[in-house]
Amino acid sequence: ITFSAVGTVQPLASVALKARVDTQIVSIEVEEGAKVKVGDLLVRLDDRTLKAQLAQMEAQVAKDDAQVAQAERDVARYEDLLARKIGTEVQKDTAITQLKALRAQREADAAQALNIKTQLGFTEIRATIPGRIGSIAAKPGALVRSADTVAIATINQVDPILVAVAIPQAMLPELKEAIAKGPVAVEAMAGNTKATGTVAFIENGVDLATGTVMIKAKMDNPTEALWPGAFVRATVTLSNDPKALTVPLAPAASSVSANPASTPTSSTPL
Repeated sequence: ITFSAVGTVQPLASVALKARVDTQIVSIEVEEGAKVKVGDLLVRLDDRTLKAQLAQMEAQVAKDDAQVAQAERDVARYEDLLARKIGTEVQKDTAITQLKALRAQREADAAQALNIKTQLGFTEIRATIPGRIGSIAAKPGALVRSADTVAIATINQVDPILVAVAIPQAMLPELKEAIAKGPVAVEAMAGNTKATGTVAFIENGVDLATGTVMIKAKMDNPTEALWPGAFVRATVTLSNDPKALTVPLAPAASSVSANPASTPTSSTPL
């Protein structure tokens, strides 16, 4: 028992590449339309300003370390003087307060250095999913900002890939029953190319305008025969009964003579 309808090919995942820092593109490390893997370097941004800021903050942290070490020695000195009845309690408390303030400043500066180091990592835009990269809007020398609404490029994961099909809501109970028994097969035809997969997702609501429920089938696409956005003929196999009684379709009216006497007959001996 099958159901056929027009389906739409969709990428398994789609990631828009955008800058997370305000800077300039230094180089594009990939060709438009290229196949990329996770971790591949795609775009390199100007990092000179951030490197200078990081060096400045690391120097500040080193200065903080020296001041904290001096404050620790001061506290130890005042504690020793107080034990020998030479210093005062106020001097010791002041030294302890100064030490705590310097330690807090050191932590703040270290956090700032870590923040700059994190931003420095944003100057290398890498692929987070495998797939095909589309057209690259920005070129080397272009200014990019974190507030930009237009992506530098988009990666679509095309293997495996999804085929979305809308089925009538009346078939939903039968579909859910079939899924409870095991994987539900889906076949997609794109020209002379056939791909197969199984139902991976059922939309959590019925489309009130059409009375249909969207399902998505996940299919292997090693040859990339299915392309995102393309229309395919999808067939969902709800069940299979090898013992079912079937009746062939009636012949077309044009193939049957209007004269009963001329109608061919045949008989099969029992």
